[in-house]
Amino acid sequence: MKRSLQNNTDETTLWISFKKGDVRAFEQLYNRYFEVLANYGYRYCTDKQQLEDAIQDVFVDVWRRRQHLADVDSVKFYLFRALRHQVIRNTRHDPLETSEDINDFLDLLVAFSSEQQSIEQETRISQTQAVAKAIAQLSQRQQEAINLRF
Repeated sequence: MKRSLQNNTDETTLWISFKKGDVRAFEQLYNRYFEVLANYGYRYCTDKQQLEDAIQDVFVDVWRRRQHLADVDSVKFYLFRALRHQVIRNTRHDPLETSEDINDFLDLLVAFSSEQQSIEQETRISQTQAVAKAIAQLSQRQQEAINLRF
């Protein structure tokens, strides 16, 4: 019981120091909770790299917002909740995760690419026709000068 109370006090002291901008306190929080967060996060994300990215995102976000964060009863549970929300946000924005099948996603990219090429080709044809029409309106001597130049 005494050890738990001491850890909670130590945790609170670290949190307060971190909120004041103490980089060492932030490093200690990171080192203390990274592994704990990784173990907890496997419930929500089985991809190790995505999970580690989410943990990094949590710590970056917490550092950026440190001056606006409230005091917490338990840093660990605060970080658990933040990680859970971060995993959800990261998954929501990952097109590969939301695609039923990777082939469907790749087909979408290919279709977009061929459509884009078609649009670019039509634009080039339109521009070429506009230039040819403009040249046709020039005098014979001006047309000759353009032909010699290009």
